[in-house]
Amino acid sequence: MTYQTIERIRDELRVCPSLGPLLLVGLGVMGGVCGFGWRGWLGLAHVSLWVSCLHGGRRWWMSWTLFVFGAWWGLRAVGIPSDSYVRLMGREECRVHCRGMVAGCPLPGGPFDFVVHSMKTAEGWKECSGLVRLRAKGPFAYGDNLEVTGGMVYPEAGFQRRHLRTLGMLHELDCERVELLACVSGWRKAWAWFLNLRGRVSDGLTEGFRSSRLGGLYLAMSMGRRDLFPQAERESFVKSATIHVFAISGLHVNCLMLATCLMLRSMFFGKRAARLMALPVIVLYVLLTGPGPSSMRAVLMLCGGTLSLCMLRRGSDRHVLCLSALLLLLINPLYLLHIGFQFSFLIVGVLVYGRPMQTGMERVMTERWRWRLRTEGRMTMFRWMRRVLGAMFSCSLAWMGCLALTLHVNRIMPLGALAVNLVVQPLAAMLVEGAVPKILLSCVWKQASCWMGRVLEIVMGSTVKLAEWGARDGLCQEGVGIPFERACAYVLLLGMLFTRHCGRLLKAGMIGGMALIIAAGLWERHEKAPGLMLFRASSGSRACLVMLDRGWGGAFVLMPGCGESAKVAAQWLRRNGVTTVDGLFIAGGVMRKGAQEWLRRMSVKAIVADDDWRRSWEASCLAASGIHLRQWRMNMYDEYEYGHAGRIWRMSDDHGETCLRHDGGDGRLCIYYNEKEDGLSLLSFNSVDFAGSAVLKPGLPDRNVYLSFK
Repeated sequence: MTYQTIERIRDELRVCPSLGPLLLVGLGVMGGVCGFGWRGWLGLAHVSLWVSCLHGGRRWWMSWTLFVFGAWWGLRAVGIPSDSYVRLMGREECRVHCRGMVAGCPLPGGPFDFVVHSMKTAEGWKECSGLVRLRAKGPFAYGDNLEVTGGMVYPEAGFQRRHLRTLGMLHELDCERVELLACVSGWRKAWAWFLNLRGRVSDGLTEGFRSSRLGGLYLAMSMGRRDLFPQAERESFVKSATIHVFAISGLHVNCLMLATCLMLRSMFFGKRAARLMALPVIVLYVLLTGPGPSSMRAVLMLCGGTLSLCMLRRGSDRHVLCLSALLLLLINPLYLLHIGFQFSFLIVGVLVYGRPMQTGMERVMTERWRWRLRTEGRMTMFRWMRRVLGAMFSCSLAWMGCLALTLHVNRIMPLGALAVNLVVQPLAAMLVEGAVPKILLSCVWKQASCWMGRVLEIVMGSTVKLAEWGARDGLCQEGVGIPFERACAYVLLLGMLFTRHCGRLLKAGMIGGMALIIAAGLWERHEKAPGLMLFRASSGSRACLVMLDRGWGGAFVLMPGCGESAKVAAQWLRRNGVTTVDGLFIAGGVMRKGAQEWLRRMSVKAIVADDDWRRSWEASCLAASGIHLRQWRMNMYDEYEYGHAGRIWRMSDDHGETCLRHDGGDGRLCIYYNEKEDGLSLLSFNSVDFAGSAVLKPGLPDRNVYLSFK
C-alpha cells in the first residue's frame, strides 16, 4: 500500500467521521454474528488494526476498542440470554403449554410475534422469557394475554430461519389450542388503538378498487400488508428485480415527506418548519406499517438531513448513511444478516458514492446542449433530458450494485430490471404519493375517493404487467448464483472503483474482475434438483402431492387434491416452466374435481386409474382425445413407466399409510404419506443417499412444502 493510497483513505475518514467507527464495529459484529473460525477472527483482527491505525493515528489502540466492543456485542446478540423458555422445553418433544402476550400488530390470518411469560412443566407453571412467532387463527389485538398449547417448530436452514434470527426469535409455535385470558388494558390499550388504525386506513385506501387482487397489492405497497401479497405476483416482482417497491423504505418515506411538506407549505409554513412538523408523521407511519431495517434507515437519514437544514449546514449523505448503519448495528447486531439491511444499505451506498461518477457522465452527454442558444423550449428539453439521464444512470448503478447479492440470494440474473425499473419507479412513487390525498378524500368526499381509486387501480395494474414482462424467461435467467465470498469480493471491487483518485488502468482491472465474478456465476449453472412439492389451498382440505423430475422438465401428480389445491399447484408449476404432467394418479371418485382441474390447466400425457374410473364416461372421453390410460389395481403392485427416468410402484398398507416406490435414475426412492379425512398429515421419503420429512398439522393453513432429493 503506497503512501498516496494511505493519505486518500485518511482523507475519506476525515470527510466522513462515522465511516471509521462503522468499519470497526461492523467488523467486530461480523465476526460475532457470522460464527467465523480462528482463521476468520485473525483476518478480521488484522483488517481492524489497519483501519484503527488509519482512523486513530498514534492513539490507534483507542479506536481498536470499537472492534472489541463490536465483537462482544455480536456474540452477546447471538446468545440471546433472554430466551429462558428453551431450558424449560422437553428434550424429547417440542410440545409446550405456555402463556404470553401478543406483540406487534397481528395481521388477519397471518403469524404474529408472541412474548412468552410462563410455561407449564411437570412441576407446575414457571416464569420464563422469550419471543416466538405464533401461528394461530382468531382476531387478536396487541396486548392480549393468551394461553397456548402447540408445538415449537425450528425452521429449516435457509431464509426463514435467518429472518427469524434477525428478529430475535428461534422457534415458530404452531398453535393447536388457544384461549384468551385477558384483553388488552392500561396504556397498551391506547397503543393497540393506534395499531388498529391500519384496518381503517386500509379501507380508505382500497375504496373504489374493483379488483380485490390489485387492492391487496396496493395495500402491500403502501401499508406493508404482506399477507395480501399473492405468491404469483411476488415471484414476478422478485424475478424482475422490482420487489423493493413493496418494502417500506426510502421511496415511501421520501414520497410521504414530500406530500406532507407540500400540504404544510400550502398552509404558509416555512420550509424548515414544514420539515420539522412532517417528521412525527413519518415516524408514526413507519411504526404503523412495522419498523424494519430499510424503513429505519430511511427515517434516520431523513432526520439527519432535517437537522442539517435546521442548523443551516451543508448535509453529507455519506456521513448520514454511515451513521444510520452504525446506529442500527448498535440497536440490533443481527440486522447484519437481514436481507433488507443488506440490500437497502448496499443500493443507497452505491447511489451515494457513485454520484460523482454519475454527474461526470451526465455532464459529458449534455455538454453539447449546455452551450446552445438558450430558448425556453430548449431549456425545458434540457431539463427533461437531465432527468431522464439521471434516472437511467441511477437505475444502472443500483442494478450494478446489487447484482452480486441478487445472484447469491435469489439465484437469478434479472436482465430486464434496467428497463422495468425505469418505468416502475415513477409509477410506484405515484401510487405512494397518492395515498395521502386518497385517505383525506375518503373522509370528506366518498365519490372523489372512488374516482381516485379507479385511477390508482389502473396504475397498479400497469405496474403488475411491467413486472410480469420483466420476469419472462428471456429477460430473467434462473438457476445461476455465486457464493457469499464472491459476492463480498464483488462489492469490495465496486467500492474501490468508486474512489475518486483511481487511475484508468486500475479502474479497468476492477471492472474486469467484477465481470469475471459475474461470468463465473453465469457459467456455473445449478440444475434444479428433483423433489416433492406439496400444495394446499387455504379453502381446501385435501392437498396436492407432486413429484418433480430433475431439472423440473416434467412432473408426476401422486395426489390430485381438491379443486382449489390443484388450481394453486398448476399455476405454480406453469410459472416455474413446468407445463407437462407425465402421469396423474386417480382413485375412483376421490378427488375427481382436482383431477379435472389438472386436465383443464396442464398437458397430461398419461393417467393411472383403477377399474371404476376407467369405466366412467370421463375416461372414455379422455381416451378418445389421445391421453394414455393405465390401470392401477388397489392393494396390489402395479408397475408404471415414469418418463425416461425409471419405474414407479404404488401400494397401500392396512394402516392407512401409502407407500410409493420409485426406481429411477436417482436410485430407489420410497415415499410415504398418510391421508386422513382432514387432509395429508405425514410426508416423508428415504433413499440410500438422501432423506427428508414434513409433518403437517391438520386444521392449520399449511404452507407449500418442498422436499429436495439432493
